[in-house]
Order: sequence, then C-alpha cells, then structure tokens
Amino acid sequence: TGAFIVGDSLDYSLQQSVHKRLGNISHTIGGDNNYFSFKFIENLENKSKIYTAPLLSTNGFTVANGGKQKVKNVRILGVNESFKKVSGSKFSYVLNENEVAISSNLADRLKVDTGDNILLKIKKISLMPENTPFISANDLTISKRAKIVKILDEDDLGRFNLNISQTAPNNLFLSIDWLNNIMALN
Repeated sequence: TGAFIVGDSLDYSLQQSVHKRLGNISHTIGGDNNYFSFKFIENLENKSKIYTAPLLSTNGFTVANGGKQKVKNVRILGVNESFKKVSGSKFSYVLNENEVAISSNLADRLKVDTGDNILLKIKKISLMPENTPFISANDLTISKRAKIVKILDEDDLGRFNLNISQTAPNNLFLSIDWLNNIMALN
C-alpha cells in the first residue's frame, strides 16, 4: 500500500504542476514564427465548438525603480479576455494600453507592486527573419512604459508556460491589441 500512496501522491503533484502551467488549456496551434488572424481563431471556435483564445508571444526584459532592478528573459504574452475563458483563470485579462499583469516571481525580482510603473524592452516580432541584411539592429527592440495592474499568482496562471519547465517563467501579460499595435502587425 505504501507504493500506491507514493504513486498517487506523485501523480497528483504532476497534475498540479501541469495545471499551474496551463490551467484548463488542452490544445495549442502554432509555434515560433506562425501567426494566425483573429478571424481564423473565431472560425476555429465556431467550427470546433470549443473555446479558443489568441496569444501573441515574444521575449524582452524589464526595468524598474529607475534602472536599479532589471530582469532579462521576460516572456511577453499578448492576450485578451477570451484567455480567461480558455484557461479557467480567475483574472479577467482585460488590459488596457500601457497596462500589464506580471507573475509574482517577476514582481519579486523587480521589487515592484500593483500600481508601479516599469519599462519594457520588447523584442520586435517581424515577418522577416532577424538575420535579413536590410534589418537594422535598432529595429529589434521597442521600449514602452507600463503600469502594473495585477500581480498574478499560480491560481491566476502566473506560471503559464507552454514549454515543459520546472522553473517559474518571468511572465508579463498585456493586451494583444496593444502588442499588435506596438509590433505593427495589424
């Protein structure tokens, strides 16, 4: 019976770990350098009869407290209110321009709280490869200021990650519409 208890406990721990990374999300479509229109997402939901949500992801880094705190390898995630429906999170994910929600571990590393402002350095998403000769190094990142409106714990998918990892990612969520505008992908 001891082996069953250990096995059940391990199984439960793994399920909880996956739930903290993905919430109720069961399927994804896409990957690096694959972009779909909002219309495609809408049509997919209508035809499949399952909830869908767009997600635009890039990397960047953040700066807080007048440059005293910097965190590299920040995952920048553009979402909208349908992300709550798909993920099962308690947070609404309704974010206005210049508003962000960040994971609790990112907040700890930046030493910031709700209401604080941070500087974002966002890696520009482009339909052209980075190593294309006529792309300037100056065009690879975009700087924006944003106000933190929510610190996300594990129940709010602060640990959201489509990759398998035991390390909590430094997540920063913002409006997908704002990220689209920043990237000029409209």
